[in-house]
Amino acid sequence: MKSTQRPKRKKKALSDKLTKPSGASDEEALKRVATIVDRAVANGMAVSLPLTSDDAANGFEPTALIRHLATHAAWVSVYAALDPHRYRDDSALMRNVAQKREAGACGFFTQPLFDLHDIDRCSEALGEATTFWGLSPVVSDRSQRYWQQVNSVRFPSEFVPTLNWNQSFALRFLSEIADRGGNAYLMPIKVDIERYLAPLAARFA
Repeated sequence: MKSTQRPKRKKKALSDKLTKPSGASDEEALKRVATIVDRAVANGMAVSLPLTSDDAANGFEPTALIRHLATHAAWVSVYAALDPHRYRDDSALMRNVAQKREAGACGFFTQPLFDLHDIDRCSEALGEATTFWGLSPVVSDRSQRYWQQVNSVRFPSEFVPTLNWNQSFALRFLSEIADRGGNAYLMPIKVDIERYLAPLAARFA
């Protein structure tokens, strides 16, 4: 969602409030979140609501929340998540995108990708929707297992969990996104950020 600066003193309080109150109806809970988001944006804060379809039982069903915000806080730009690792069937991926766009999402942030083929898969589903393509280095066997087990990532056969491989992939990935006139975001985890970014900055800065 659009924002300017995020006041650090309010970050934890906002995070604590973005949960479904016990005993509240879905409509009451959605109204409460819409109010919180409205106040946050008015104070120049970015709001992230990391939801998946698995959250519906104890939280908010993503399309319901998107639709509510698009209806009751139309001045807020709502970006939805897109996880091609969860949707291996292309038709299911396209349905997920279509449902979120129909609900009112103006764009998408993808989960970090590790295979250029996923760009093509997602692009077909996304069409002209504004998209921020995710990139995150995985530089250890332990991290690779985490992404595989928790996030259902299937790494390409040539993948190696080293800094050099991830830098090389990032250069190809960002070049592909740039050629398509797209946007990207980087999520460096457990890596020396300066070392990781050095060749990327030299190429794209």
